[in-house]
Amino acid sequence: MIDGVRWLTRTVAAGSAVLFLTSLNPQGVILAPELLNHASTVALIAIPLALVFDVVVPPAKRRLWPMVRLLVGLPATVVAVVWIAFASGLPGVVNRVTTASGQQYLLGVGPMPTDVDYQLWRSVGQGGLLWERAESLTWSEDGQFTRNPQLVLVRERWLMVRRGGIWTDCYEITSDELRSCGGIHQMPDWQRPDTWHAASARMAQEVGAEPDAY
Repeated sequence: MIDGVRWLTRTVAAGSAVLFLTSLNPQGVILAPELLNHASTVALIAIPLALVFDVVVPPAKRRLWPMVRLLVGLPATVVAVVWIAFASGLPGVVNRVTTASGQQYLLGVGPMPTDVDYQLWRSVGQGGLLWERAESLTWSEDGQFTRNPQLVLVRERWLMVRRGGIWTDCYEITSDELRSCGGIHQMPDWQRPDTWHAASARMAQEVGAEPDAY
């Protein structure tokens, strides 16, 4: 019974680890970020459990090598998962919206150690299983305008990001790409909050949205 559980744990650990490694796809198309985030959590639980079972199950005289693997494997697993998360840029999911045509867009927060990095992702194909990074959005270097981030679809034509009570990003959905509102995507000076408010007002005026809507 215990031996069967050990092999089941090994299988789950290996499967979740392989699934999580797909986030390193150099082509930029990955499985749904929520799925990969769950896979990383399962890997962090299953791999240490598999190492523990390797120590518990064998006879006492054969436990030295499994014990060494446990002592080395636990910190190595944590370091590896954290490194892959940063290297892949796998985002934490904030929310997603779906257009009438079925195209899905997702607002994510990138794994940065200091700044808050916001990202825009879009689905590839039908079903929302595959995703690619569409745009890098404005970010926060000092923690301003990070409250209640949300991706909003306005009149099936505009994608707008609202956080900290203002509009911070705006893109027009065209037939084959996203076009920044006004044609240029610039980040206001993070040391001057008034420039963020001014940019928010311009975005709202261009798309016909209320400055404090949504």
